Amino acid sequence: SVLAATRKQMNSELPLIADRHFKALSRILDREEPEYRF
Repeated sequence: SVLAATRKQMNSELPLIADRHFKALSRILDREEPEYRF
C-alpha cells in the first residue's frame, strides 16, 4: 500500500534527512553566530 511504502521510505531516509538538517543548522550558526562554539 502507499501508506506502508511511505512509512518504509520515511524510516529509511529519516537519518539522512536529520543529518542534512543539522548540518545546515550548523552552517547557519557558523555564519551568523560564530561565537556560539566558545
